[in-house]
Amino acid sequence: EGYMDALQAHQAGFTNVVAQMGTAMTEAQLQQLQRYAKRLVLALDPDAAGIQATLRGVEVARETLDPAWEPVFDARGLVGYEARLGAEIRILRLPEGQDPDDLIRESPQRWTELVETAVPVVEFFLQVLTDGLDLDDTKAKARVVDALLPVLLAVANPVERESYIQKVARTLRLEPRAVAERDP
Repeated sequence: EGYMDALQAHQAGFTNVVAQMGTAMTEAQLQQLQRYAKRLVLALDPDAAGIQATLRGVEVARETLDPAWEPVFDARGLVGYEARLGAEIRILRLPEGQDPDDLIRESPQRWTELVETAVPVVEFFLQVLTDGLDLDDTKAKARVVDALLPVLLAVANPVERESYIQKVARTLRLEPRAVAERDP
């Protein structure tokens, strides 16, 4: 069904859309996309299979995309280098019961809005992992932090990472220190 999503997008004038066939995004696909775009927006079906495919796709992307090494200054003024993914990855959450083909056919303007408001990977993971979570269940909160930790640690920019840690802590009603100091 991915080819129908891509065809509908192109017919509506969205020519920078590609579709993966099946639910597995491959390393080869990501490497090819990275040559053409520095911002990738993943928009998979909102059902459980689509969410799982998105989570797998993000993991493949983290492992595949060429890191760019950027010079950064530390507190002592020394130059170091930090790896950043060669592309920014965002996630578009489709309305329940719709796939890109349906949405674009019904409302191309809504598609544009959703692409523009696609959320960063960390926020997507946080939304998925806390959906229906009992915030009084301390073990459940610990599982969410454990699941998010690899994603948080992959955020190279310390300001962005700290901001995400604070957001996770607020969402889970925890102290930021508890999230930041959790052992991987």
